[in-house]
Amino acid sequence: MTMIVNSATNSANDTTQVAILEDEGLDPARIVIGHCDSHPRIEHWREIVRRGAHVEADFLGMSFTPLERAGEPKVVELISTLLNEGFEKQILLSQDVCHDSQLASYGGNGYTYLQKSFLPRLVEAGVNAATIKTITVENPARLLTLRKPA
Repeated sequence: MTMIVNSATNSANDTTQVAILEDEGLDPARIVIGHCDSHPRIEHWREIVRRGAHVEADFLGMSFTPLERAGEPKVVELISTLLNEGFEKQILLSQDVCHDSQLASYGGNGYTYLQKSFLPRLVEAGVNAATIKTITVENPARLLTLRKPA
């Protein structure tokens, strides 16, 4: 089983959630903490990946709040830092398209923002194609593949 948990209002709760799931017997390698880009602090992200869980940045392309509008350079920096520390297999990216205003037909970024806008920013920051494939193809495939419980 893979457990995807949205980041809590208080980032300290994310590691508490991971601990609770571990106590219940879930392998941290099957845990994803989503909305991590709502807490763009390296200490927070490190604590999650050091426990063996995954961080997911999924507010990419959103522009409802000042953090969302201005926060992507910080997200690129955080991802680059974790990649340099060897955590490429614990990073996930996504878009949380949940309002009509986000659709291209309504003037939003649409469903292609990650591929057309965000991934080129990672390339500009020095992330190579193999690592991008790991983050965008291999990591989700591994996590979303069903396997027998232990």
